[in-house]
Amino acid sequence: MTNPLKYAVRRFALRKFRSEVAQSIIPLDSVKCAAVFVDGGLPGADAAETAVRSFFGSRGIAVLLLRPDGKQLNYAGYMRRKFRLPEGGRHEDLFISLSDNPENFASEFEARCSPARFKAGRIQLSGGIFDMIVSPPGDERADQAAVFGAISEYLLKIK
Repeated sequence: MTNPLKYAVRRFALRKFRSEVAQSIIPLDSVKCAAVFVDGGLPGADAAETAVRSFFGSRGIAVLLLRPDGKQLNYAGYMRRKFRLPEGGRHEDLFISLSDNPENFASEFEARCSPARFKAGRIQLSGGIFDMIVSPPGDERADQAAVFGAISEYLLKIK
């Protein structure tokens, strides 16, 4: 159970920073910048980070990798401003969350507050934040690199 003060701070932050950008599925050709949330606490985080950099780098798409550790999170549980905002702000067209933990507030915050027009993830959050959900069949667990591989295959098929 979350501390009531922390819960209130989280709700306030989500209201203050939430994105108002209209979302839809867009082709990879329209993506100039992507932001990818990698959960450092899950297995395969390093492999996922390498796969993300390779995939977007080979296509000339700028990528912002969000992989928070304990020092980068504030009291409410989302990333501090200096770690999540590059110089000049965030202008991504695509946001991908590789976290499958519904209790990971940093992932939820980034998904809800990202200015991306197209959002993909592993689990749907309340309010239908993601345009595309990719998860392994049944109760299987897949590492983040495998899920990113599946997402990238779908991204290549969207025209």
